[in-house]
Amino acid sequence: PGKFRVGTIDFVDSLFNELQTALGIKPDAEKEKNVNKKPVLLDLKGYKAISPRNIPAAISRKMGEDAMIISTGESNRAEYVTGNWGGLGEILNSVVTYCNISPTLGINARMKENGTYTLSFYDKKDVAEAIVSGTEGSINKTVLPSGNISPEGASVIIECRKLAVQPQNDTELFIGEIINIWIKE
Repeated sequence: PGKFRVGTIDFVDSLFNELQTALGIKPDAEKEKNVNKKPVLLDLKGYKAISPRNIPAAISRKMGEDAMIISTGESNRAEYVTGNWGGLGEILNSVVTYCNISPTLGINARMKENGTYTLSFYDKKDVAEAIVSGTEGSINKTVLPSGNISPEGASVIIECRKLAVQPQNDTELFIGEIINIWIKE
């Protein structure tokens, strides 16, 4: 290889491989073996499971318009908050979500502690606000196959594994790898 490749491309490849290892993400060589494998889609009654790589554009646009509730924890100790949708993206060959959460909210610490959280989208903002303002006992929940929960009635449910948290002015940006996504049938 020439000087350019050794000095730049190989360096960048090495840097990203080290980053992947530090984040606990499979190295690219292992991922390439799994590229053609179909993801395991978990069933959820009343919902259709889809691959994170196959989110229809109409659903993606709708998520930017709908009200969103962020939840974390299992059924007996769940926390909820209305959230600010950031969007979808891709990091290190994983489909990710971005959302902003105030560091002063209790759910922020729980999301960091639990490592997983759920984004639930609702057609009407008043429905989402009513769910969050209700007491936990009065919230009807959909229990996901992983044990995480989503308040009942969501049109889209995205289950995420926290990858990173980035401070941003008065909020923190949570970046989460999509591990499951369901669309209401």
